[in-house]
Amino acid sequence: MKIRIVSLLALFIVLFACNHGRREIDSAISRLDTADLRVVKSLCIYYRSMGEHRNSSIYFLSVYDDKCSPYIVEVDNDEKKILGIRNDLVIKSCGKETVRSEDITMAMKKYFELHVCLICVDRQGNVYVNPTEQKRPTVLRKANGAQPKDFAEFSHYKKDWYVRNGSLD
Repeated sequence: MKIRIVSLLALFIVLFACNHGRREIDSAISRLDTADLRVVKSLCIYYRSMGEHRNSSIYFLSVYDDKCSPYIVEVDNDEKKILGIRNDLVIKSCGKETVRSEDITMAMKKYFELHVCLICVDRQGNVYVNPTEQKRPTVLRKANGAQPKDFAEFSHYKKDWYVRNGSLD
């Protein structure tokens, strides 16, 4: 009897986790489907950690598929106001700025509207997202006529959206 209850509980937990993952993905897709992502094109933005100031967070912003280190953007959590942009890692790794501060400000504003943890948009317009974690993207929106380099790692989910193989397991 105990084994049966434990088995049913484990099954329930697995089913709940899978449905929760699908809900998170569906929610992100609904926000991103009609969003104008021009200001984040060719960029990656993701939550990194708590900030140095009270009630702030650190975000990394970098040029998509660039070898330069990211900008470190500290943001007030309540007002979503940028408290500082550090470019020292970018300068050290590439010897020059790669994104203007005005573009960082606009990209961060859009990022907060999208309510995702990680977003990357390549130069072709393919959109990579992880709705809940700062790990690698789990969802891809394939742009018309584009062939993402890692497309084989994804399976069709709905419309032009794909899910990384194994991410819904």
